[in-house]
Amino acid sequence: MEIDKVVEISAIILSLLYVWLAAQENKWCWLFGGLGSAIYVFINYQAALYYDAALQLYYVAVAIYALALWNNRSNSSLPTITKITHSRWASLMVIGMAATYVLGKFGKTYLAQTSSFLDAGVTVFSLIATWMTAKKMIENWWMWIAIDAVAAYMYFSKQLYATSGLYILFCLMACYGFWEWQKKISTGENRDLQHASS
Repeated sequence: MEIDKVVEISAIILSLLYVWLAAQENKWCWLFGGLGSAIYVFINYQAALYYDAALQLYYVAVAIYALALWNNRSNSSLPTITKITHSRWASLMVIGMAATYVLGKFGKTYLAQTSSFLDAGVTVFSLIATWMTAKKMIENWWMWIAIDAVAAYMYFSKQLYATSGLYILFCLMACYGFWEWQKKISTGENRDLQHASS
């Protein structure tokens, strides 16, 4: 079944607004991100990208959580831009690769997915990167660059060309997001910068 192009383009526009506003640390990024993800639940299910459909549901939940977290300006736990520790980064990579293998194998064996390992990898590492974004860990942008490059190929192989193009744009916007957050660190706008310990 062919995906309605108007539906796909609507999701693309909402997703672009999300990344742009996230780079600006604007809390409303989560509203647009949540709406775009809700549409992508349907799109990915129709494309037999079942893990990615589940991932989009996770995005919707995180969007609600993060909007509340970023909106509470009086809360002392409002996240500031942080750097992840090397040991935590290594742990996340190991967990991500192991989970990708397990889900990829399951998808290939029991769901007959032709792109099960790609779908699983994009899903698993996107879960990790989204959590890092909500916590404002600056390394989330590097992870998104890698994820978006793989996702662009995956969607292209499913003939979702507009969405593939979106992920190429996401790669560029992730570079911009990193630059914006790094600039805030360098100029002292984020004076509470510290290595994330939790």
